[in-house]
Amino acid sequence: MGPLLDRSLKALVSWRLSFGENEQLENDGDIDDDEEDLDAFGERGANIRGLLEHIVGAHNQQRKTSRSKSSQSTSKGSGKKKKGKKQIQDFLSIQDVKEEIRQLEPDFDSALVNATAGALYKSLVQNLKDRNRSVVLNQVQEDEEEEEKHGDQTLESKQDTKEQLGVEHLPPAIHSLAKRIELSSKGIDVFEDASVKNSLSKYLLQSWCVELLDLIILHLASLEKVSSTLVTDTLSEVFETRERHCKSYAEHCSQTSTVSGGQGPFVIPTEDATVLLKLVSQDMIDSLKKLRKLTAGSCKQKSLVEYLDVWSILSKESKLELGTAEAGKDDSQLLTEHLKELSQVLRGIQPFADTALMLHIVTLIAFQRWTGSMLHASGKFVPRILRQLRLSVEQQPELKQTAESQLGSLEKMMDFVLSNVKQQQQQQSEGSEQEDEQLNPDQMWQSVYDIGASLSTPV
Repeated sequence: MGPLLDRSLKALVSWRLSFGENEQLENDGDIDDDEEDLDAFGERGANIRGLLEHIVGAHNQQRKTSRSKSSQSTSKGSGKKKKGKKQIQDFLSIQDVKEEIRQLEPDFDSALVNATAGALYKSLVQNLKDRNRSVVLNQVQEDEEEEEKHGDQTLESKQDTKEQLGVEHLPPAIHSLAKRIELSSKGIDVFEDASVKNSLSKYLLQSWCVELLDLIILHLASLEKVSSTLVTDTLSEVFETRERHCKSYAEHCSQTSTVSGGQGPFVIPTEDATVLLKLVSQDMIDSLKKLRKLTAGSCKQKSLVEYLDVWSILSKESKLELGTAEAGKDDSQLLTEHLKELSQVLRGIQPFADTALMLHIVTLIAFQRWTGSMLHASGKFVPRILRQLRLSVEQQPELKQTAESQLGSLEKMMDFVLSNVKQQQQQQSEGSEQEDEQLNPDQMWQSVYDIGASLSTPV
């Protein structure tokens, strides 16, 4: 049990003699009686108690030193520095005290050893408990302070991460995109051909409507309302998926400043969207799944109408927490913004290059200018759009005079593009080269480009 008592403990001999015969100390099972006997000797008993407390203190110090050396040895072996903790001796038996006395004073008989150990044991154990309690309380307080400090740093880190990931841009983006879908739906209503309406509705559902749904899911997942039913492993996967797509959205926003630009839509893979739904409130999941089903079904015009109805109900839910940042924009503002974005794309096209893209953008500009409605459609719809524009222009006498020649140029360019595509296909199959000397592509390109530039200029 560590270093033996100082040799000055030999004074115990005189104390033993003061008891009288050793037989008086035998059968000392009652520790309290022995302690009372020892207290009767006043200063001598206090000295003995102090000496034995010195034993325990020396034993504790030796154990600390031993553990410290062991910890240092382990730390060197692993190459890691471990944080030290105060050592606690959590148990002291009466046998430990007896062993100390026997090793120090071999000439003490068992009766004297038992009497001495019994008299001092209770007070030594109480002192040990008090010291341990103080050490534990200090450690708990230090741990709580460390956890509180770490928690504050984690909260600040999460806030910084959110700002870096651009999650705060999701609500206005959702508002803007939803409004554009509604306006494009009105543009689809302009068409008289039901099959064209269904085709345009399908394209809108599978493009902007899918993007809107993914933005909503990412926004709801970023609110951090975690279900208590999720296990730790699942949470790890969910948080990793959310962080990955938040970063992806931030990069998407930094690469394109417009919805109608050359950058494609922001889309989350279906399997990842399913994972993110685990962070969404249960009472909203059914509506989100219904929106997903509408974008993957037959995708006719009635599906688009139903999609907008579900969105209208969902957008009024306070749990969506979108705010009103973009909700106040009226239709005319968004139409103006969309026309400006199309104009920016047009100006970005290299002169006399990518004729099909240039015709596509100018056709969308002309549609919005001549019908008053915006339209979201791919290049394959250009022939159908021009066919509808022909009908719309003829029904508006005030437009017919100015738009007739411009529409003719667009139709002529469309014929050239289609002819050029067929010609390229023939060249690939026959290996021959043919040229149409009757057309001047550069002149035609410039003419259509000028039409788009003039129609996109604010009135």
